[in-house]
Amino acid sequence: MKELDGADADDLLDMLDLIVNSIDEHVSGDDSTDIDPSLWDDYYKAMDTLIAYGRREPRRTIWIPKSVS
Repeated sequence: MKELDGADADDLLDMLDLIVNSIDEHVSGDDSTDIDPSLWDDYYKAMDTLIAYGRREPRRTIWIPKSVS
């Protein structure tokens, strides 16, 4: 069996990016029921992997201020 090299890793990241892009384009929002709910965990792991390797921008945290009473 062949050992993986940098080009192989790059190909795998390309494929992972294609899967994430497909979900982004064809699913109607976070935690949508368009796909099996058990796959959302894998989607976020894939996103984290792509972010870690510089393929995606880090997720932005949305800050919602507390109501002032």
